[in-house]
Amino acid sequence: MSRSRKLADLLDANGDVKSANLDNVPSSTNASALTSGTLPIARIADDAVTADKLANSINTEIAANTAKTGITTSQANAITANTAKTGITTSQANAITANTAKVTNATHTGDVTGATALTIAAGAVDIAMMSATGTASSTTYLRGDNAWSTVSSGATGGGTDQVFVENSQTITTDYTIPSGKSASCTGPITMNSGVDITLSAGSRWVIL
Repeated sequence: MSRSRKLADLLDANGDVKSANLDNVPSSTNASALTSGTLPIARIADDAVTADKLANSINTEIAANTAKTGITTSQANAITANTAKTGITTSQANAITANTAKVTNATHTGDVTGATALTIAAGAVDIAMMSATGTASSTTYLRGDNAWSTVSSGATGGGTDQVFVENSQTITTDYTIPSGKSASCTGPITMNSGVDITLSAGSRWVIL
């Protein structure tokens, strides 16, 4: 304000100060009348600054901030839980919803390979990964019912004895003893009607 002004020039008939007679005072109390200086933070209403009013570089950093750094845990959780997809465009929301194939998944390597349809590599499933019952060892084999079993020696007995070779006493199905092989049974042996036992060249069958 110029010192040459008189006090009477600054007051209207009611004794109020005339803003038009003051230097650097906008003609309106509306924020749009500001042409220079700064506006106190307290004068900006909550939730009043839109994305369009932010610098493009800020919007770009927000979009790229997949790690959600620089915000609180509750804010990060709110972003993760944003199932309504608020704050993004309709096309972006549709793209997220339609991405059932998850084509942006990382490419897998190692025992499982692929980025969309996954493939288990040959030889990748070892014994530790199998759900078979029993114990795998050098003396067991995996049966068709997914159970590890001990290979039978053909002889049995009490405890761990393998002394007695047991056989049935009735033959119900045709059988051919291979060439050069010998077979034995402990009788009595009964053969059902129509059943044949064939001895190949050089084979032998003994009933004890």
